[in-house]
Amino acid sequence: MQYSKMSAEQAEALAKRDRNRLIGMSVLVVLVAAAYLLTMNQSRRKAAEEEADAAAQRTSERRVEDDVADVEVPPFTQPELLELIRDADAVEQDLLEDAPLAAVFDYARLQTDTALRALGREELDAAREDEILADPGAARLAPLRARGRVVAARVRPRDDGGRMRNDWIGTLQTLDGQYVHFLVAGAPVQPDGARRVDVGDYLRVDGLFHCVYRAAVGGEPIAAPLVLGANLVPSTAPMTAEAARLAASLSAVEDDGIGQIFDPAEFEQAFWELMGRAKLLGEETDWEAAPELDTETLAAIYEDGASHRGRPFRVPVSINMDTYSRRIDDNPLRIDRQTEGWIGNSTWKGSVKTIKWFAPFTRQDMLREGLDDDHRYVVGKGYFFRNHVFMNRDGQPVRAPIFVMDAVDVFVPEEDPAIAYFKWGVLGGTVVLTLIIVALMRADRRKSKALYEEMIRRKRARRERAGEASTAGPA
Repeated sequence: MQYSKMSAEQAEALAKRDRNRLIGMSVLVVLVAAAYLLTMNQSRRKAAEEEADAAAQRTSERRVEDDVADVEVPPFTQPELLELIRDADAVEQDLLEDAPLAAVFDYARLQTDTALRALGREELDAAREDEILADPGAARLAPLRARGRVVAARVRPRDDGGRMRNDWIGTLQTLDGQYVHFLVAGAPVQPDGARRVDVGDYLRVDGLFHCVYRAAVGGEPIAAPLVLGANLVPSTAPMTAEAARLAASLSAVEDDGIGQIFDPAEFEQAFWELMGRAKLLGEETDWEAAPELDTETLAAIYEDGASHRGRPFRVPVSINMDTYSRRIDDNPLRIDRQTEGWIGNSTWKGSVKTIKWFAPFTRQDMLREGLDDDHRYVVGKGYFFRNHVFMNRDGQPVRAPIFVMDAVDVFVPEEDPAIAYFKWGVLGGTVVLTLIIVALMRADRRKSKALYEEMIRRKRARRERAGEASTAGPA
C-alpha cells in the first residue's frame, strides 16, 4: 500500500474534516427526528385546541347515574303475616285481611323508585298478570309497574297512629283490556289544585303485589292483582308508529332566541313524537338522500329552524364532545334510558360549532375521558328538533341546534398512508444514517491507524538513515 507524504497539518485537517462530517450527519438525524415529533405534536395540539374551542360552547352538565347494584333494600320483617293472605279462590279474593294488608302497605309506601328498580321491578303486562293469577303465592311482594285508565276509585280511610288519613283504592284498565287494582296513599294533583283520583285519568302505579283481589267494576266482580304503593301519578299512552309518523305537535314547536327562551316542557309531546320516529320508523327514512351537516346547512337551520323542523340530516365524521346515557322517568316509548351528548366539528366555521342530541337508545360506552379515546370520532343520522339556548361553561347563553338521533356510531379513521410512509421513511433514513456513521467511524479508525503506522515507519526509516550516515562518515 502506497501512501503519499502528509504533513502533520494535513493529517489534522483530514481528521477535522471527518469529525465535522460525523457531527453533521448526527445533527441531521436529530433534526429529522425532531421535525417528525414537532409535526405530530402540532397536529395533536391543533386537534386539542379545536376540541376545546367547541367544548367551550356546550354546557358543562353531565348527569351522574345512580347504581341500583349498590342499593340495599331492607327486607319485609313480618313474613309470617304473608301466610295469612288467602286468595286461592273467588270467595277468599273478596276479603282483605287487615293485619297483612296494613303491614305490606306500610312497607310498600317506603319503597322509592330506586328501591323498586333494585328489587327488579317488572311491567305488569298481560303475560305477567296471567302468571300472577295462576300462582299468586309465588309473586307475593313482587315489584310491579302498571298503567291504565281509572275505571273505579274511592277514598279508603286509614288510622295512622290515631290520625285519620285518606288513601285511594280502585281499579285501572290497561290499554289491552286487562285490569289491576290499586291501593295508594297519594293521589295526583288535578287541574283545580285538589289531590284526587278521577275516573278516566290515565295513571301509573309503582308498588308491590299483595294479593289477587276481587272487586266490583261497573257492577261486575273483577279478580285482578292488587298493587300497593305510595302514589298514583299521571302517565301517558304509548307512542304509536302512526303518531310518530305524523308528528303533529312539531308544528307548534318554536326556537329559542337569546331574548326569548321557552320552557322545553311546552314541546315535550313533539319531542317524544320525534323520538318515536327515530325509534320506530328510522328505517323508513331515505338517509342517503338526507343532506349532510356543514357550515351552510347549520347556518340555515340556525336562522330558520321552522323550515327544517323534523327533517333528516346526516352528521359527517365529527368529534364526540361527550356522550352519556341517563335514566328517565315514565315516557311514551316505555324506555328506561335515553342517550344524549354533544358533537362538534372543526369544519363548522359559522355560528354553530356544536350540536346537542338526544336518542331513544342506550350507549354507555362513549363517555369521553381523554383526548385519545377510541370513541373520539363519530358519525350519525337524525332529525332536527329545535334551536335551544344553553348556558355554556362560562355561564353565557349559547344557541345550539338540538337533534333527535336515529343512530350515532363510532368512526375509527384509517391511518393516512402518507403518514405511514413518512414514519417508515424517518425510521429507514435513521437506520441508514446510523449505518453510514458507523461505517465512516470504522473507516476513519482504520485510516487513522494506517496513517499512524505509516508515520511510525517513516520515523524509524529516518532514524535508520541517520544512523547509517553517522557510521559511514570520514575516519
